[in-house]
Amino acid sequence: MINIYWRKHIGFYFGVIIYVLSSFFMTKGGRLFNLYFDYIYTCIRQSSSLLISWLPFASIYIVLPLVVILMVKYWLYSTGYSSIWIERLRKLSNILSVWYAMFYVLWGFNYAGLPVKDRLDFLGIEVDSLTMYDELSAVSLELGRMRSVINVDTLPLKPQFNQLQLEKVISHIYNQELPKLGYKSFPNTRVRALHPAGSLLSISTAGVYIPYTLEGHYDPGLHPLQWPFTIAHEMAHVYGVTDEGECNFLAYLACRQSTDDIIRYSATLGYWRYLFAEARFANEQKSKTIYNMLDKTVQNDLKAIRKNLDSFPDYFPVLRDAIYDYYLKSNGVLKGIESYDEMIELIIEAKKHTSLVAFKEMEQ
Repeated sequence: MINIYWRKHIGFYFGVIIYVLSSFFMTKGGRLFNLYFDYIYTCIRQSSSLLISWLPFASIYIVLPLVVILMVKYWLYSTGYSSIWIERLRKLSNILSVWYAMFYVLWGFNYAGLPVKDRLDFLGIEVDSLTMYDELSAVSLELGRMRSVINVDTLPLKPQFNQLQLEKVISHIYNQELPKLGYKSFPNTRVRALHPAGSLLSISTAGVYIPYTLEGHYDPGLHPLQWPFTIAHEMAHVYGVTDEGECNFLAYLACRQSTDDIIRYSATLGYWRYLFAEARFANEQKSKTIYNMLDKTVQNDLKAIRKNLDSFPDYFPVLRDAIYDYYLKSNGVLKGIESYDEMIELIIEAKKHTSLVAFKEMEQ
């Protein structure tokens, strides 16, 4: 009788065990996390390389229908409970518990990994307004120089990227450099286009990593100038980096190390947009003055990006931000959705950190 009871509720108890592990035993950079990352997560990544990396499309198009079919089949299967409502509640608790547990088994335990700033021995800095505007001015000038190397035409750039080749370039850089920070190199890491275009942008998201599919995704509706930086960000998640600001930071460094001028420009443009948003919040007039000093070609590229983003309707932005902010904070990301902006502090400190050896000199 006891064995039958446990079998009927095995999904629920699986979720409880994972919850206890993630909440009370999985400490930052602790032994349990190291065991998870070195064996379980590494095995997951190696398996995905063999099983799905060769697919010509995102695995979500296989995984999602399969999961729905299995859930419906399980939901409709009768086990003889006298009350149909008790039966449905039991099945619902099993489904939700397994969904929750598999999130952590497949990826979520990586929230217990050491922060990138600790791996780099960064002390952490507070960026005041003066430093912010100095950095914004410097990056604005740099963008003008980078843009002139690519093309002096004032028309907005619209590069034609080969998606697979772009993935390989970024993955190659990560596989060379991330092991220096204590991460592992993983072959055939994939960040797929999630069709239809606008499916992510309509919820204010450029990309997403879905643990259940073992792949990162980006919205193909993005302006091509945003592709390299976005793909590099989502690929950092594939390697086990969870903090959004750290993913931005690593994406910036990886793209800046590329020999492709447009990939380097894409990352710097992405960094500038974060800088400008923060600076404008502090002093809109001063930020506008710096914007007006931008090279016209760069301004045209920024306008093209903005126009492209505005072409996709934004549904429920407040609700989306509230849910995602809660999700991040519940997993130990104290700044929640504001953590995206931490890349600014990390990049500014990295430029001053003479012992940074994981990546090439940033001021190339």
